[in-house]
Amino acid sequence: MKILGLFFALATAIAVWFLDMPGQSGAQEAKSKKAATPANITKIKANGEAGDVAVNGLINTYKVTGRIVNAETRVPVPNIRYNYKDATSAHMLSAALRSRTNDKGEFVFEDVKPGRYTAFAVFDNNSEFYSEAVPFEVTNSDVQGVEVDLRRGSSVIGVAVVAGENGPRMLAQLLHLSVSAVPLGGQGTVGSIAEIAQDGRFCLNGVQPGRA
Repeated sequence: MKILGLFFALATAIAVWFLDMPGQSGAQEAKSKKAATPANITKIKANGEAGDVAVNGLINTYKVTGRIVNAETRVPVPNIRYNYKDATSAHMLSAALRSRTNDKGEFVFEDVKPGRYTAFAVFDNNSEFYSEAVPFEVTNSDVQGVEVDLRRGSSVIGVAVVAGENGPRMLAQLLHLSVSAVPLGGQGTVGSIAEIAQDGRFCLNGVQPGRA
C-alpha cells in the first residue's frame, strides 16, 4: 500500500509539473480563446467592398418585386411568365420561370443575392409582344417597383433550309426545330419562338427593333 501511495503521489506531481511548463498553460488558454472567438461578419456593398451582410460566409439574400405592364396603355398584364438574369451574363437565374404574374401583373423574385440584374417577361407561344430587359440592383435591402414593359413587335416571315440538301426527308427533320430572334449585343431578351412548318416556312412575331 505504501508503494502504491508513493506511485500515485509521484504521478500527480509529474502532471502538475507538466501543466506548469512554459507555454503549456498559454496554449490551453489560447485554445479556449480561439473556441470563444465570434464569427467574422462580412458585408457586401454595391461596389463589391466588404461590410455587414454575411456571417460565416452565408450571404444575405433579398426579395425583388415589380410588375409587367403594356407599354402603350400602362395596364398591368396578368398571367405572364417572367425571369431575371445577371446583367453580365445570358444565364437565367430564377427558379421562378414557371411562375406567372398575378391578376395585378405583379411578380416577385425570392432569395436574390447582392448584384446587378435584368428582369424580363417570358412568352409561351408566338406572341406579338416582346419584353424589354429592365436593369435593377440589389445591395443590402429588398427592391421594389421594378417595371417591365411589353411592346408590340414586328413579324418576320421566312423559310428554313438545310445547306446542300432540301429533299422531303431532310425537310421533315425541320419539324423538330423552332426559330427565335435574339437581339445582337444581349441587351434585349428572346422574344417569341416560332415552329417550322413541314415545307420549311415560319412566321416569327414579337420581334423587337434592331439587328438580330
